[in-house]
Amino acid sequence: MRIKLKDIPVQAVFEGTNWVVVPSEAQDPENPLVEEATSFTRTDVGLFSAVAKFADGTQHPSVVTKAFQMDGEQIDTYVYTRMGWVNLMSAGVMRALSKYSGDIFPMDVYLANPSVDDKEIAGRINEHRTVFRESLPALKALKYDPFTTKTRRRFFGGAEAPAPAPGATKPPSTP
Repeated sequence: MRIKLKDIPVQAVFEGTNWVVVPSEAQDPENPLVEEATSFTRTDVGLFSAVAKFADGTQHPSVVTKAFQMDGEQIDTYVYTRMGWVNLMSAGVMRALSKYSGDIFPMDVYLANPSVDDKEIAGRINEHRTVFRESLPALKALKYDPFTTKTRRRFFGGAEAPAPAPGATKPPSTP
């Protein structure tokens, strides 16, 4: 099944699904058409389900883009937020997050099902699978619904305090 990258459901990441970018000249580089994949060729750009561990200790569902023509070098990291998938490596996001960069970077990313041809990971495939698997219970416990309006959420994930009911707070009175 072909879908756009930003339409990938977070549940598919929890399942450890991998995708390949469908080769086409008319692709949106920030939201390409992808299809599920279990193997990759040397010319493919693959997307891998992952967990990103930020410097502040939080964990987030992620999709990592790797270019196999560059020996599996990581190109982009999409993190699931209340606004959907956001590419942390894009210039605008990096500029917007610069104030919080100490909370995010350095960031470690662990793939659910790394490719054996990925030279960047090489002998650490089991480590990636183990860290991903151990992170799943905590990730699944959070509610990832980008369209909810009844709950206040941090930019990068889980539910926080319920929003106050309309009219529950009184505006300040003037003297």
